[in-house]
Amino acid sequence: MSMTCRAVLLIAVAALATASSCAREPGDALSRPCNLDVREDGRLFVSDFHNVRVVVFDAQDQVVSTVGGRGFGPGELWGVGDLAALPGGGFAVINQSRASLDDLNTPRPEIKLFDANGQEVAAFSTLLGVDVTSLPAGIAVVPDGLAITDIAHHRISLFSTKGLPKRVIDRVKGGPPVDAPTGLRFRGGKLWMAEGKKHRVRALSLEGEQLLSVGREGSEDGQMLFPHA
Repeated sequence: MSMTCRAVLLIAVAALATASSCAREPGDALSRPCNLDVREDGRLFVSDFHNVRVVVFDAQDQVVSTVGGRGFGPGELWGVGDLAALPGGGFAVINQSRASLDDLNTPRPEIKLFDANGQEVAAFSTLLGVDVTSLPAGIAVVPDGLAITDIAHHRISLFSTKGLPKRVIDRVKGGPPVDAPTGLRFRGGKLWMAEGKKHRVRALSLEGEQLLSVGREGSEDGQMLFPHA
């Protein structure tokens, strides 16, 4: 076996071990990294699922800080989900509920906002107001607020950064309705949305118009199998 092949094999085995491990990892090690976002300056934000925190790397891949940890108080998380880099240097993260939504003793899903120093500056529930978002999965920063996918209601919900519901995108102009959306990003004036069950990625305008649709079920060129983020 060549040195190159051996290196690739070792990396693949290490990645698999990290993804399958259920134990918390010490220090700066990642345990099941599940979502990420990157700023224009190269700073990388990674949600560290098993350690229930967000790890921030600089452009040289060095750990700048770790934010979170299991808990219910300010600055803590009970189920770290998708996250999005904020313009001021901080980030917004989905703080997910671990148990069924029917369990009244379980904290509700919410969005937490952290500043560039890793301090929690705001939090709001996605279950308040007229626009109830019960299963948030993906989050993106849009002009004047945040866009959040809702798997349960098959839509994208738009909130202000203060948590005020603004409107929803569920009926797409020029395309089929939104179906169990997961991943979400806002780039180039477009909302890029992953719909795993439909094996596709779509680009939408903020008004809900379909601008592009890519993918169908399969493993050939141009095909996808359950894209998530």
